[in-house]
Amino acid sequence: MSVGVSSRSFPPLCRQLFAAERPAVSRPCAVTMGKSLQQIEGYPMDVPEHESGVVRHTARLWPKPVSDYTAGDLRFMIGQKHGLPHLMPRALSFLEQNPLVEDDDYGGELLRPVMRVPEAYWQEHAEHFRRAVEAARRALAELEHRKTKRAARLAFLPGEDPSGHDPIEEDLIKAIRPFIPDHRAG
Repeated sequence: MSVGVSSRSFPPLCRQLFAAERPAVSRPCAVTMGKSLQQIEGYPMDVPEHESGVVRHTARLWPKPVSDYTAGDLRFMIGQKHGLPHLMPRALSFLEQNPLVEDDDYGGELLRPVMRVPEAYWQEHAEHFRRAVEAARRALAELEHRKTKRAARLAFLPGEDPSGHDPIEEDLIKAIRPFIPDHRAG
C-alpha cells in the first residue's frame, strides 16, 4: 500500500507507519474491537528513545485494545490518521452518547479530529460519515443553545459582553458548519 511518498525518506519507525512493512488489512470492526491496532495491523512498534513524543505516544497506544481506548486516546490516534476503520466505530459511539465529549480541556475535543478525517475515508465509509454528521448536527445545536442561554444571562450583568461569546465554542461552531452537508450558515 503506497501513500505517494517514498518510505525510505523517513526514519525506520515512520517507514513502519507508512508503507512497505505494513500489510494492507481491512477486517470487520466488530471482530476487532477487543484487539489492539498492533494485532489488527499485524506488526509491533518498537520505539527508540530519541523518537518524538507523538511517535512514543502512538507506540504506547498501539498494543492497547481498541475497546479500552478513551476519548482522548481516540482523539490522538484519529488526529494522526491511524487505524481509522477500526477506531472510528468506537469514536462514533462516544460522539453519539455526547457529541461534545471532552477529554482534558474542553468539549468537542473528539469531534474535531473526526471532522478532519480525509474525504476519501468518508467516501469509503458512508455509514460512518452519516453518524459523524449526525453527531456534528447535535453538537452544533447544543453549542447554539448554550450561546443563547449564556447571552440571556449576561444581558443583565453590567460590563459583560451580552453576545454570549465563548471563543473556544465559537471556533468549534465555525469548524462544524462546513462539515455538515447542506448546512446554511445563518
